[in-house]
Amino acid sequence: MSIENSINEVVKELVEKAVKARFDKLSSDNYSLQTRLDWTEKKLNETLEKLSSRNNDLFDNEVSGDKIDGGTITTFASTGIKDDASERKLTIADDKITVENDIHIKGQINCDTLHYSTANATNLELSNSVRIGGNEVLWRDRLGNSVKSSKLTEVGVLKQINVADIFTVEGGRVGINVETPGGVLGIAKDGLEIVFDVVGNTPFIGTNTSDKFAIGTNREPTLIVSHDNKIGIKVKAPKEDLEVAGAIRYQGQTHSYANSMPSNGNHEQGDIVWNAKPEPGKTLGWVCVKSGAPGTWCEIGNVSPI
Repeated sequence: MSIENSINEVVKELVEKAVKARFDKLSSDNYSLQTRLDWTEKKLNETLEKLSSRNNDLFDNEVSGDKIDGGTITTFASTGIKDDASERKLTIADDKITVENDIHIKGQINCDTLHYSTANATNLELSNSVRIGGNEVLWRDRLGNSVKSSKLTEVGVLKQINVADIFTVEGGRVGINVETPGGVLGIAKDGLEIVFDVVGNTPFIGTNTSDKFAIGTNREPTLIVSHDNKIGIKVKAPKEDLEVAGAIRYQGQTHSYANSMPSNGNHEQGDIVWNAKPEPGKTLGWVCVKSGAPGTWCEIGNVSPI
């Protein structure tokens, strides 16, 4: 064999080995791909057969909510929701939720701010106060400071009351025109106060100061108690413990003063008229010994020098 033929044989042998190895690998890869295609086709046919036999029914929990978009669910229920409405009752928007009908809530509503147009409540329980327009109207234990008038027809036992600083009740004392009355009842005007109280075990009417005190009728002072506790009857500034401007009647007899014996008027037996200007040797006064007009009168002794 020639050298040329030997070289050709060697090259041919090497080429056949290389080509055969490549061909064998391609045949193996094609078989694996075919196997996969056959398995896929089998599974696809099985799936199509299942779908055709179900009449398009879905198994429980088979469809994800992420796959549903649009349309109307006529009967809807979930673990926490039951929908029996025949038409739309709830609308949810980005800025609000609109409910077309009444809401029945068996539990408690917690919210930061509650706005309503009209409220009708059988029992309304609040923690602090009721306010209207930000103004206090009602607290747990009192009316709000913004309440200026009311039409209350009945109240319970009031421990304290102040009516425009004119009428006050506090601590068992009542004051009229005085915030702190000087007794059980104090009535004041122009800085002067009349006090009704009990001093010791004696009822008391008067003043707690040295101001004089008067009792009268027709706005005319009749009985006057001075600042030093002297009593005057129709005397505004009594100088003695008792001073009377006029006649007095004592144990059925009238005592008066005059410059002479009475000559007119009705008088009763025992009435005495004292001489207002006694002088030595003159009578001390006159006494009525027989009732009449003016009655019968006799002198009462003489004024004698000592």
